[in-house]
Amino acid sequence: MDWNWFFSAVAQSFAAIVGIGGAFVYTKLLSTEGEFKRSRADIERLLTESDSLRDRIQMRDIGGHIERARRSAAREWEPGKKEEEFFVDAQARISDYDVREEAGAAIIELLNPENPKGVHSQTWLDAVYDNSLPNQQEEVRIDQVTSDLQSHIRRARNLQTTAKAQPFSSKSTPSILTGLAALFVAGVIWPLAQLPIAPGRQLEWSLLPASDAPIKWLMLSVGVIVFGLFIFMLSRIHGGLRFSGQMLRALEDVSQPAYYSEYMRNWFHNKGVLEERVESGADNN
Repeated sequence: MDWNWFFSAVAQSFAAIVGIGGAFVYTKLLSTEGEFKRSRADIERLLTESDSLRDRIQMRDIGGHIERARRSAAREWEPGKKEEEFFVDAQARISDYDVREEAGAAIIELLNPENPKGVHSQTWLDAVYDNSLPNQQEEVRIDQVTSDLQSHIRRARNLQTTAKAQPFSSKSTPSILTGLAALFVAGVIWPLAQLPIAPGRQLEWSLLPASDAPIKWLMLSVGVIVFGLFIFMLSRIHGGLRFSGQMLRALEDVSQPAYYSEYMRNWFHNKGVLEERVESGADNN
């Protein structure tokens, strides 16, 4: 048997397999890298928008809105009205941005005749001021920024769910790269290292090259180094297709209403309570 022909055919066959596999992985990684960069740019843009939205929220006079709502609820008090009826009406007027546990105590304090800032010391002009056009316009702006925040947090949580899954980093890629490296060494480098074999010479199964020619050592070494650098480059590309822990933590932060304002945290909490009550009421019916 002509071992020269055999090892030459084996080396060429494995080289073709390794080349096709390497080209496929390289193309796939480049395509995935483009998608990853676009997704990362979307997250970075959302983080920038989050800071801008937080600034917009902090410019709104939500504290003043809460105080006006408390005064409006306190004005519902009428002599002779049962306390239970009063607090039902008052609860409906409490702002969704308010802490409901604190609002009740604040309304009672507004009803205290000894309180100089209570409703007993106010005139009809104070009620007119609370319902003035500037205050109504401010409440429209507050509603608008709250609506924007709802959409923003929904988008942030969707991106967070996607990013946590690390969809661009395939678990099989390292195994494929390891397999290509093994095929290259065992199927290409080793057969070439056995050449040339003199006719009639006994084949010796050795991991070392069969020839002491320096040029052969040099060419095989260069081949191993170049292919190793190629595998290392693919590994670096694959390793870069993961969202950093810092970015994931930033997404977690901007997905929480408290990041923007404590008032917004109250609003989301109170709205969640209201939604749960509606759903439980529907179930009972």
